[in-house]
Amino acid sequence: MARSLTVADEASVAQLETSLLVEGMYRRYGVDFRGFEPVALERRIDAFVAHAGVDSISALQGRVLHDVGFARETMRHLSQGASGFFTGPQCFMAMRCAALPVLRSASWPVVWLAECADPGLVLQLAVMLEEEGLLGKTQLFVTSANDDVLGEVAALAVTGASMLERDERHLKGGGRHSLLAYCERVGEHYKLRADLRQNIVWGQYDLASDASFNEFHLIVCQRPLKDFDVPLQRRALGLFSESLCNFGILQVEPPSDLLGTEFAKDFSCVLGEQGVYRRLP
Repeated sequence: MARSLTVADEASVAQLETSLLVEGMYRRYGVDFRGFEPVALERRIDAFVAHAGVDSISALQGRVLHDVGFARETMRHLSQGASGFFTGPQCFMAMRCAALPVLRSASWPVVWLAECADPGLVLQLAVMLEEEGLLGKTQLFVTSANDDVLGEVAALAVTGASMLERDERHLKGGGRHSLLAYCERVGEHYKLRADLRQNIVWGQYDLASDASFNEFHLIVCQRPLKDFDVPLQRRALGLFSESLCNFGILQVEPPSDLLGTEFAKDFSCVLGEQGVYRRLP
């Protein structure tokens, strides 16, 4: 007679279901969540199971494998890694202090927003560069591993209520004028003006599998590195190290054990609490 499941058994089953779901998505669609930190990923999956109204992770897997539209919705949910860290005024103040001197020293600055899931972050960074007279000569690359997330970000649309909050934080973080001065109202949203979008390049890019594609003066990774397991964290840090020019700036959400890894020789800490590091030559 089969024994009843204990709490430990149920946790083990959930881990197995998560592993099978992730492997199924990779084999069926080529989308790779296998390098994500298991506990954090399982929490995201549990939240989506409740949202989708399915009975279990196994039931979710069945729908994902047979329903392409539902699969895209699931993968978009799991790909969204925006955190509140980059909305704080202290984050942009740190970026202004550390990155602007590097960008000003370059003839043609190049900036990478990696794993970006927040259109407001792109909008605020573009405005910061415009206020400093740098946007017109800066190439800004914005990437995400998920095409649907990237499409939402590329719309550069922020709701009215969110814009008011961001505007206040923008001014506290060193902004010279209201964000509204750089936007146009479209329905219930504010969008970055068309003349300020010309140097923004959008692209699908997966930190788990893709190679370095340029040399950058500033890299900002919006997804917290703690979302990744250790091998993927190291791969991402290796890509950032390889992609930054000498004395280029990397900003990631702290706490990051960057200086406790093999990459300690590549970076110096500039503002630890704000996750700002400088690439050493």
